[in-house]
Amino acid sequence: MGPLAALRRDHRLLISVLDTLEQWIPRLAQGANPAHLARFARFLRAFLENWHQPKEEQVLIATLEREGRYDTELSDLVTKDHEELRALLREATLLSDDIVAANDARIERAAAVLLQVASLLRHHIEFEETVVFPIAEGELPAGVMPQLERSLRAMELDPRRSFLAAPLKQVASALLQLQACA
Repeated sequence: MGPLAALRRDHRLLISVLDTLEQWIPRLAQGANPAHLARFARFLRAFLENWHQPKEEQVLIATLEREGRYDTELSDLVTKDHEELRALLREATLLSDDIVAANDARIERAAAVLLQVASLLRHHIEFEETVVFPIAEGELPAGVMPQLERSLRAMELDPRRSFLAAPLKQVASALLQLQACA
């Protein structure tokens, strides 16, 4: 599947969760449980900050920069998106964590922030898939690609992160089930 398979797998999971989020939010008006907003916010925050973005920043981007295949402008765009996503997800988490009643005024704001996250994240994923990944696959020396793949895999197996894999997958699975509960 290639050296970037781990990142592409993450992207597919994120897109599925975003699809569910975007289909689920309108159901708030029909009485859907607003506590799920916090589940979406916490999952996206944990997955991005602790699982996905470190692989991009510490392995992929670092490799591209070290090999001189990535200019500062592209690096700044990725970093800016990551920082903006982190800020929005902090806000969404704070807004949604204490929502207990369906009439809570924060529901609408939390939902709006999560939709903003979804839009930015979709754009960011498309940018990585159509610009960043092709640079890596087309311009990195052949000998660097296996090391890149090993480094990405090592991050996933690192005990400081690997303990997150199963719980993140369980939460994602539970969130994806909300799509089926129409």
